[in-house]
Amino acid sequence: GGDPYAAMRQAGIDPAILTRADLTIPAETVAWLLDGLAERYGIADLGLRLATRRRLANIGVAGLVLGQQPTVRAALAMVERYRHLMSDSLSLYLREEAGAGTAMLGLAIGSSAPQRQSRELGLAAFVHLFRLLLGETWQPDAVHLTHSAPRGPTLHRRFFGCPVHFDATFDGFEFSVADLDRINPGADAAL
Repeated sequence: GGDPYAAMRQAGIDPAILTRADLTIPAETVAWLLDGLAERYGIADLGLRLATRRRLANIGVAGLVLGQQPTVRAALAMVERYRHLMSDSLSLYLREEAGAGTAMLGLAIGSSAPQRQSRELGLAAFVHLFRLLLGETWQPDAVHLTHSAPRGPTLHRRFFGCPVHFDATFDGFEFSVADLDRINPGADAAL
């Protein structure tokens, strides 16, 4: 219901940048924009709401190539290899132990910038990647967020489809390690 263009201008972002897919916006500026909008309009789960509308195609050719990887593990390796083309500020670290996997989000933006909405949006992007390769019904076993729980109802449980733990020691999600190597039936190696 708000004016996103006015908010972009207030954050120092020229809305004309939206017509140029080859240009990037500094992550710290985006963090201020997202958290500012969330606070201004009282939308505690703004990052997740944006994530429901995003797909890998939003990051251009790189997103389309990710969707053709044979496994999630291969796609995550490609994300790391070409991270500079997608987002220098976002990374994912995997820990595998006794069949259980933990994906921990890394977010490299200035410490003075708010991070709540950026963390939720970034985490949702990686959940989307798993779903793209494993099917839309895939869900993590649990999600962990370092910030406190928002007041009032949000989309967290519905979006992730699993328990969401706030005030956690890391931002990330738990899953079965077997998911990393499940074959993506929609992969096209030639493409």
